[in-house]
Amino acid sequence: MKQIEQQPSNYLGSRMVVEAWLHPELKSSGSTPELSVSADATSRATTRLRFLSPKSLADQVHAIDGIKPAMLTGTIAAPESSRAGYSFEVEEITFPNAEGSTTVLKPTAVVSTPTESSTPPPATAEPNTAPSKAKAAESGKKSDKVPTVLAGGLALFLAAALVVGLWLMKHMKARTPVARAASPKAD
Repeated sequence: MKQIEQQPSNYLGSRMVVEAWLHPELKSSGSTPELSVSADATSRATTRLRFLSPKSLADQVHAIDGIKPAMLTGTIAAPESSRAGYSFEVEEITFPNAEGSTTVLKPTAVVSTPTESSTPPPATAEPNTAPSKAKAAESGKKSDKVPTVLAGGLALFLAAALVVGLWLMKHMKARTPVARAASPKAD
């Protein structure tokens, strides 16, 4: 987590898992709840990142007892303003249990049952290798494909306009000498 805090711009748009200590207190961050997260159990120092979550997930965190080690899965987002700073948009929270199982919190407001796992997954950072347009195309949303369709339509329109323009120029040049020869010259 400390590496991410030092250079959050290096991880912009990256989906990652961060090991941290989660506090049950919530911070108010406008319409989006902000989780209280620290790098270790004894520190209450706030991080440079804002850990934002959906309301249903924040309500589940608020219900936990005490400070707990957790693995937060989410994406680093750019600051909304110069004062706001980078944010970590939390999608899922995993609490490793002493028995080797884990408890997972998701934004659906339903706490999943503990699952058996030999060890919790390690904290990893996935580099942002795919451009954002590729992610939009993968989502399959009609609105995401509109710019591509418009660009293709514009290219087709420009090609047709070029052909028609050349055809008109050719025919206009062919008519011009005929018109001059037919008109009488005044002396």
